[in-house]
Amino acid sequence: MKASIFDNLFGYFLTFTKIFRSSGDTLLRDANILNLQSNHSLIPPDKDDIIVGKMSPSVVMFNPQKSDGCPYLCDIPAIEQLLAMHKDHLSTEQLTKVTNAVSFWKNFFLLPICRNTVPVHSSCELLPDVDVLINEGLYRAKELVNEGFAPSSLKQAKLLTFTTINQSLDFYKYHTCLLMTKYPNNRNIHTIFDILNWIKYRPPRTFHAKVQLYWLYATIACSDHAQITAQLKKFQSETCDRFPAIEAIYEQIEALITLK
Repeated sequence: MKASIFDNLFGYFLTFTKIFRSSGDTLLRDANILNLQSNHSLIPPDKDDIIVGKMSPSVVMFNPQKSDGCPYLCDIPAIEQLLAMHKDHLSTEQLTKVTNAVSFWKNFFLLPICRNTVPVHSSCELLPDVDVLINEGLYRAKELVNEGFAPSSLKQAKLLTFTTINQSLDFYKYHTCLLMTKYPNNRNIHTIFDILNWIKYRPPRTFHAKVQLYWLYATIACSDHAQITAQLKKFQSETCDRFPAIEAIYEQIEALITLK
């Protein structure tokens, strides 16, 4: 099989597995995997979106906020089905790479460490503090982490997570710009683009901007329905904004939560 086709089918799964197996520091490993997962799974916006940030499910995933059990999920049956479909077209080397990775995950989920061992660090430690992120903004919040005192690996992991959020912001700026070219009279697109430009370097000031920055964070961090709902209520209690778009924002957020 051509390398480009093989990479398209199995590249993410193999790279995810390689990072997981090769890194000695768990926090840096998790931050690198979160970065890979985001860059692989982000979905471009639609012209009718008023909040951007969607991720497609993948065969192997990491949830940094999962506290009850293993934060890693691998859909082994889906990989094996994909492998069976293309097995006859793979070289011996390609087949060995995939089967070895599948065997690794099968064995990993049988290990006691995956089921009931408490790790030295919690995966959620690599995530930014939400209040600092919203109050200080993405750029300044990252500076504060860099200036603060923390173990080297924890600081590096947190900084990489900020980079991941910033990359997602740039991803949506790029695709929103493409939509602006295609739909020059669409006010939603122009509003989103202006908000993304603002929150890249400045703290969000409006309800819409706060929700957008938080949603980029929540998408990367795999926040659950309860966390998202509580944060939205907090934003609404703090904002002086009173405009019809608030209800529309809530409607889209509810639709996006359903997809998570």
